[in-house]
Amino acid sequence: MTLPTVSVAECATCGTVAAEFGRVWGAAQYFKGSIVTYDNMMKVRYLNVSEELALNFVGNPQEVVVAMAKGVCKMFDTRVGLSTSGFATPYPPKGITIPYIWYAIYDSHNDKVIETEKIENTEYLNRGAFQKKVGMILHVKYMIHFGDLSSD
Repeated sequence: MTLPTVSVAECATCGTVAAEFGRVWGAAQYFKGSIVTYDNMMKVRYLNVSEELALNFVGNPQEVVVAMAKGVCKMFDTRVGLSTSGFATPYPPKGITIPYIWYAIYDSHNDKVIETEKIENTEYLNRGAFQKKVGMILHVKYMIHFGDLSSD
């Protein structure tokens, strides 16, 4: 089975999604790379997210992660783009009391958003454990959505 190529754009997960892909034997055959754009202006510069959108994540989280997923597909020339953004810890200045991370899965060959979802840290895991949980979830979701394809 040949898996479709995939790349990852991360913010709040700080590379843990990419790390989950890298832990799997044979990942180099389909995992092409990742970028961590922790700063909003890096989303604009490297992922072609509009500045207005990037600076208003709280008001438009789904649109931001979709734009990031599309941008990372273009950056790495991959079929599938995964992206994450959110708050891995509470952030009172923005009214964030329960940490959450939004993600998107995008299929560039079909120009289709496969899935977007908000994952909340209702278990109050520490930051690293929450980030790892999101990384594992996204790796599994990639396999569920694309693991049965025979070619890229």
